[in-house]
Amino acid sequence: DLIRQVRGCGLFPALRMLKKHEVERDVAEGIKEIFAKPEEIPPFDPDLLKRYQEDFWNSPRAKKYIQSRGISRHSAEIFGLGYDKAVKLSSGEVIDMVVTPMYDTNGGCIGVVKRSIDGKEFKNSYGLPKGKSLFNIHLAKRRATEKVVICESNFDAIRATQAGYSAVATLGAGFNEFHATQLARSFSKVIIGVDVDEGGEKLTPKIAKMCRQRGLAVYRIRYSEAELLPHGAKDFGDCTDDEIAQSIRLARPFVHVLN
Repeated sequence: DLIRQVRGCGLFPALRMLKKHEVERDVAEGIKEIFAKPEEIPPFDPDLLKRYQEDFWNSPRAKKYIQSRGISRHSAEIFGLGYDKAVKLSSGEVIDMVVTPMYDTNGGCIGVVKRSIDGKEFKNSYGLPKGKSLFNIHLAKRRATEKVVICESNFDAIRATQAGYSAVATLGAGFNEFHATQLARSFSKVIIGVDVDEGGEKLTPKIAKMCRQRGLAVYRIRYSEAELLPHGAKDFGDCTDDEIAQSIRLARPFVHVLN
């Protein structure tokens, strides 16, 4: 009935479309995935992480930048933010960057994500296993809520958490079967809060498909009848905490209309 209404077609064309796009999943394989032992991921150097974190609190410039991104002091403490004052880029330029630790599901640090204070340069620690874990999965699952917000960037996940919700980040446009299985182990509902742009429009149905295959209900952020986010914002970084909370609270079931 939903397909008939959205596409304006009759019963048999709707049934043909369902048959064409249906997905069968082996329940036994799904159970094996859920209880599979996670891969071992090498830990990040704890002494280096401690130095980054100490340098952050000793840097007025780093703290001012985080404040300008709408991230509170409390959130900076919870997420263990750090600061690297001398990052050498491939071009040879040396810049300073804010450091965000990334943890596995058990809370072990497996790497860091660095973002420049001036401009939009990113530099991850060598071998950061983005494909094997989601940013903030360790804290999100501890909140014991049924739903989780999926963002693209680490800062957006921090902002969504600050607004009162469990949130993770893909750290880019990558979302895979491993990520979907991780989420299915702890949640029953996902709210897709990726960037509102061309890339986000491509990533959203990809996330939705893999999550639905694992029995997760899939929703998309919605600020109002006309907007996913207010005043043309591209992501949570362009919103206040209240605006972020409203876009998550009013999320609607995601329906992807196939052509």
